[in-house]
Amino acid sequence: MSATDCYVSFPLYHGTSSHYISMFKCGTSPSGWPHTEIALKLLRRTWDELSKYGQSPEWYIDRILEQSSGNSNWQHGQLYVTPSIKSATRYACSGARSGGELLTLCSEALNKLAKYDLRLTKCLIEGAGSVQPFLRNDGLPPLIIELDSVRVTDLLPERESDDPLVMLATLKSLEPEMRGILGQQYNFRLANGAGSVAHVFEVKLQDGDHCLVKLA
Repeated sequence: MSATDCYVSFPLYHGTSSHYISMFKCGTSPSGWPHTEIALKLLRRTWDELSKYGQSPEWYIDRILEQSSGNSNWQHGQLYVTPSIKSATRYACSGARSGGELLTLCSEALNKLAKYDLRLTKCLIEGAGSVQPFLRNDGLPPLIIELDSVRVTDLLPERESDDPLVMLATLKSLEPEMRGILGQQYNFRLANGAGSVAHVFEVKLQDGDHCLVKLA
């Protein structure tokens, strides 16, 4: 794992929304999410308006508004990957409708504001620029992106305390089944333009459980 040109020997996964299917073409390298600043601006403005009605955001929303990172990570914009397809599926299903965590929080805050001032809420949505289409909440089904050809040096720590080399050495020593289980605790930031999309899966609910259907 110490060689700078060494490739990760197992696949990595990213959970996302069908809003972004055009970003993940097989054989191409994905890039970061381009809507962070405008989504944060919308979230801040909405909560500024909600504060006038005595509403306050939950503590984790404050962390997201600050884009803080430390023992826990609340930053957005980069592509996050995991060796656990279960973890990627869980994340994808939690935010696919709105296009991810940040836009889900925007949508929830706007719904709160609509109870107090529907006209202003509509104005904020109309002025939401590049994220306006996502606020229709029609980003289903969730997608799972499988990535390969990822260099060790392309994986950056999710949190300040993480050491990617140590984490990758641990994961490499595990059998695939155990890697999928224990890997739920291991997440990385993927360097912009790194890796290659190997497969794209659609997540479907079947008999109360999630199954994956390969699209590409």
